[in-house]
Amino acid sequence: AVKSKLEKSISGLTGKRTYLRARLSDDDKTVQALPQQEDLITLAAANSLIAVPEGITHLNSGDEVTVVILPRIK
Repeated sequence: AVKSKLEKSISGLTGKRTYLRARLSDDDKTVQALPQQEDLITLAAANSLIAVPEGITHLNSGDEVTVVILPRIK
């Protein structure tokens, strides 16, 4: 896992621990949650997951978040 800055705000979180499908920049400095988390297509587009801890219902642009990098099979 790495620490990265969130590119865009995320609202509507439930306050429960969750993982959001995301795209981490090549330099690992920024991350953006993918839209439409419920769509299976985002599984293929995601290269990482944003770990959202319990009690969080909103994340602001620029917040530092924990990002789990997904390994790619070649």
